Amino acid sequence: MAKLGASDLHIKVNTPATFRVRSALRSAKEQPLTAEQISQMISALLSPEQREAFGQNGQVDLARENSIGDRFRINVFRQRGLPSLAVRRVTRDIPSFAELHLPENIERITRETQGLVLLSGPTGCGKSTTIASILEYINATRRCHIVTIEDPIEYLYTDKKALVSQREIGIDVPDFNQATRAMLREDPDILLIGEMRDRDTLQAALQAAVTGHLVLGTVHASTAPQTIQRILELFPPETRPLIRQGLAYNL
Repeated sequence: MAKLGASDLHIKVNTPATFRVRSALRSAKEQPLTAEQISQMISALLSPEQREAFGQNGQVDLARENSIGDRFRINVFRQRGLPSLAVRRVTRDIPSFAELHLPENIERITRETQGLVLLSGPTGCGKSTTIASILEYINATRRCHIVTIEDPIEYLYTDKKALVSQREIGIDVPDFNQATRAMLREDPDILLIGEMRDRDTLQAALQAAVTGHLVLGTVHASTAPQTIQRILELFPPETRPLIRQGLAYNL
């Protein structure tokens, strides 16, 4: 992938491997892989726990690193009952605010000590990379304890001024809900919840923000109003006013 300058790789039964290079899809010249070959590839990639999750859910996320240090985010899934993979290359160096062309006031977020910061947008828009850039800036400039919950861990942080503890769903902790509740017992200053997927996780994140922590997370939504609406829809109507108030004070 690196030689081609590809950001993504798609592997599908009886179809040549397909690379995404500068937004365009390009097919490889090699022969397509069979279902058996792809199944063997998947089996070699997955841990026993991940194989079980794949068998139960039909998909699983993971991250892997090759011998030269290149890191990849991998989604293993089924389509038409057949095994498939989508692979994204994760850059080793976390890009800076300038490299991502982020607004200058983004630095203000890194100085906050309490509250809830949500990044929203469709899949592939750069939410994970933006949050990684924010955390790396904090890592380099603040004495604090950062605890992350990720599925999977994409960027690896080296402790600088901060102490960074990274936990991966399915390996270090069963799910986001349990991890979010447990991380409050780990003396954190800053929490990253990779994805706000359900009511319990969001409620725990709000509680963490209320009790004096800076909480960062992502939500799949296209606009800021849609983000708020999506969060509120996770809760029953009778509790929405309280959640709306919590968001107003902490977001």
